[in-house]
Amino acid sequence: MKFVLSSILVSLLLVGHAQTERSNLLKLAEEQTLQKKYPEALENYNKHLAVDSSDGLVYFKRGLVKFYLKQDKAALLDYNKALVLHLGDYEIYYRRGLANYYIKDYKSALEDFNKSISMKSDHSNTYAFRGAVFMALGKDQECVNDETMALWYDPQNVFAYYYRGVSRGKLKEHWGAMADLTSAITLKETADYYYQRALICYELSDYKASVKDASHTIKIKDDFWSAFLLRGMCKISLRENGSAIKDLTRSLELRPAQGKAFYFRGIAKKQSMDIPGACSDLNTAKNLGYAKSLEELEKINCISSASR
Repeated sequence: MKFVLSSILVSLLLVGHAQTERSNLLKLAEEQTLQKKYPEALENYNKHLAVDSSDGLVYFKRGLVKFYLKQDKAALLDYNKALVLHLGDYEIYYRRGLANYYIKDYKSALEDFNKSISMKSDHSNTYAFRGAVFMALGKDQECVNDETMALWYDPQNVFAYYYRGVSRGKLKEHWGAMADLTSAITLKETADYYYQRALICYELSDYKASVKDASHTIKIKDDFWSAFLLRGMCKISLRENGSAIKDLTRSLELRPAQGKAFYFRGIAKKQSMDIPGACSDLNTAKNLGYAKSLEELEKINCISSASR
């Protein structure tokens, strides 16, 4: 009898020890996630789930870590498991929608965001990223509508200002776009936010302002090839041809096969009276399929020399 009781006691102690160990692993993983130590958190979530795979919430938390590590497809698998094991929650659908958005599965992302909104209709970020899906699908007015809803629920939502600004720019609502992108930049300075405002300034023919924003973009991200392209285009309009050529050359170094960059560098060379250089760049642009180059080639009589 004593032996049986001793065996039971040992078994209980071992079970208790294992449960404590799993609990400590989970607590440590959660702390590491908050500290943005994502690889370490992932390792501990893996250890926990290797022993106990019954908790959907743990799969959800591991999915978040994988998402932060930009392992979007792996995060999706964990979110799916969480939804199977755990009662549906708006945040799981929202997070799965985000992962689907970033892998460009817009149909699935839209379904997830719709489901999330049906469960919690005042979550600002769900509207913000459903709007981003609409923008990716070319539905800019729907994007504007969703971002407006996002800002209703959270007036400091930087994503909503950004996506609404970009969509307003596409809808040619330039001043509204400027206001939104300026609000986004006030909340958070990023290369993309400055670049999008630089594009709007260019559309408004405010080339000096566009150069300033493109320069901010490049300062934050010095391999932003399209910012060099845009700044070069602006400098052509400002008749700063030498500097424009440098920017356009840098853009081509970062992304070589750009018909548009060759075209505008050809224009800058033309304005600098480097006709052979202009003809060379315009011909390259033509060969890369940039249709506008043909008209310029004819204007400066490059066609005959190029055909010889």
